[in-house]
Amino acid sequence: MRNTLADSLKGGAILLVVVGHVIQVIHGSTVKCLENELYIAIYSFHMPIFVLVSGYFASKSLECRNFQAFCWRRAQRLLVPFFTWAVILYFQHKLHDGEYLKALMSPLAAFKSIIAPIHGLWFLWALFWVSVIAAAFSISRRNTIVVGLLVCGVSFAIGNDQYFGLRFILWLLPFFVLGYWVKRLRLSIKPWKIPVAIILFGSAWVMLLPYYSNRHFIYTTGMIDRGVGIDFVGLAYRYVLAFLGCGTFWGVMGIVDRYGGVLGRFFVYLGGRSIQIYAIHFFFIPYCLIGANGGVSMFRVLIAT
Repeated sequence: MRNTLADSLKGGAILLVVVGHVIQVIHGSTVKCLENELYIAIYSFHMPIFVLVSGYFASKSLECRNFQAFCWRRAQRLLVPFFTWAVILYFQHKLHDGEYLKALMSPLAAFKSIIAPIHGLWFLWALFWVSVIAAAFSISRRNTIVVGLLVCGVSFAIGNDQYFGLRFILWLLPFFVLGYWVKRLRLSIKPWKIPVAIILFGSAWVMLLPYYSNRHFIYTTGMIDRGVGIDFVGLAYRYVLAFLGCGTFWGVMGIVDRYGGVLGRFFVYLGGRSIQIYAIHFFFIPYCLIGANGGVSMFRVLIAT
């Protein structure tokens, strides 16, 4: 029987992703986005919760102990939509700039958009790599320390470059592993039975949010600040904030899934199509905001979403 809570989590997360990107498009710059409290709240944990749930789902596939089969299934699930929409978005972007014919004559530029994905398609690459690395650890268990150090080195070395989503491996891998072990250990987490924990997680998350600044925005800074080196306090803050956000969101969506009725089924529906929604929503958002000038209003965000 399919786990509706996991689907609800993915459905709620993809909705937050779309809302965040709508705010981003309206503002037009990361600096202005980080003045928006809703944007900060969403970006503090939205990708980690996606990866956590993916690890939860992937645990069953990893039990087959067939590394090649697992990688092939993940490639079908993640890279097929990536390549499809990378090409479509590339030509849409060039058409918008009036360079459609030039784009047709420049396959190298299209190849670069795959190496360094435009818009947010990096996440499909990153989730693929995180899945493969976790599978290698789980199935082989050999040379795990060496592989782990290599993964850390790649994430730090890539810095702020966009190559194949590799810079986000170290950021996202712990959440995938957490989701994997929650399922593997058969931990039965029923949020409606632990309201005190949800309140504590939520309170701690809300109290830490005001300290979020541009240097914590990993989607522009990467894992390492080139000016000061590795900021261990900043890294710890990112992980703790994301963990608290994930825990709070898990609790809230668990209650919605159990008692939300139509709303709960709506999130389950979205969750079953989260990867597809993630891949295609970049194509539609700019057209939803044609003629939208001025500041961010919740009405405009809602309509575009």
